[in-house]
Amino acid sequence: MIHVGMEIEVRPGLVSKDGEGKLTCRPIFSRIVSLFAEQNELQFAVPGGLIGKLSFLEF
Repeated sequence: MIHVGMEIEVRPGLVSKDGEGKLTCRPIFSRIVSLFAEQNELQFAVPGGLIGKLSFLEF
């Protein structure tokens, strides 16, 4: 279940190579600002449907 105000983590996130050519992954953190299903604003959402989420991405 996700809800408005929840912090989420997106993985693998940003993938890059270091100086030795080794792949490194940095997760992306975000906070959910709002959730929508069709034209209904939601406070929380559970698995099993199509929702839209508005978030602020922090790199």
